[in-house]
Amino acid sequence: MQESNSNAISHNTVKGWLLDLYPSNRGEITLWFISETGQRLKLTDKYLPKIYVAGDEYDLWRLTKTLAEYKPVTAWGFTKKYANLSDTEKSKVLEITIADHRDALYLAQKILKLGYEALQLGNVDIPDAQAYLYDRDIFPLAFMAVSAQDGRLTYHLLDSVESENYTIPPLRFLWVGVEIAKVKKIPSFKDPIAKIELKGYRKETVIDGGDEQEKLLTFVRSLKEADPDIIFTYGGDYTLLPYLATRASLNGVSEQFILGREPVPLAAKLQTGTTFFSYGRIYFKAPMRRLFGRVHIDVQNTFIYE
Repeated sequence: MQESNSNAISHNTVKGWLLDLYPSNRGEITLWFISETGQRLKLTDKYLPKIYVAGDEYDLWRLTKTLAEYKPVTAWGFTKKYANLSDTEKSKVLEITIADHRDALYLAQKILKLGYEALQLGNVDIPDAQAYLYDRDIFPLAFMAVSAQDGRLTYHLLDSVESENYTIPPLRFLWVGVEIAKVKKIPSFKDPIAKIELKGYRKETVIDGGDEQEKLLTFVRSLKEADPDIIFTYGGDYTLLPYLATRASLNGVSEQFILGREPVPLAAKLQTGTTFFSYGRIYFKAPMRRLFGRVHIDVQNTFIYE
């Protein structure tokens, strides 16, 4: 089994599949690839988010005279884009580069308050990772050649998003389940762990020995050894992972409770989910729990599994 490899690829070119990506340091995107040889590679790329403004060209030129007043703006210029879904030709739009995606909404509100209500603003509320994919013209699990030079990545797609006969990357899967030693009829986060079950390809591990702290640390070690790309859970987003993180905190091992490939402990803090109405029914979607460098799929909280 290949261990995770976090080395940069320097000036070399590597062929592989894009597994995960997310903003890391300011002006930087971290990406994880599965190479043809089975290595799990962590790469970083410089990236600053952009927003676009479309409308009357005179208004766009007037707007550029005020952009220097706003700290979030690092650069601006004109480019050609499809401004509307129904457009058949690209039109001239203003491209504004900002230092951080969190400044996008602030800047958009400032522009509208200046009296430019007729202007159209785009990419204001798109997450950085998604905007990066659009900007680089790549997509998740795409097979490509990646080269790095001077802190920047260059991609050569060897795949197509429209392809029906695509090659599946050599993914490693792991199912994680937890049995709670409940005190009352309904289990709670105050109840200790009875056992943790890990089910991978041709291997099953049951962690039920030792005290709770030992169970948690054995789980972390076993997960690191299995080094899965995708972790499946039932109720992991809203219940299972927050429960485990809470137990780790109560047992004094929260800093060691790392489930991703990055050295980032899983937070115990509960997050608010989203309630929405669809086809006459009310649904609740729990917040996603990110495991940096791995993909977590809660089969009760996503349509991806089906």
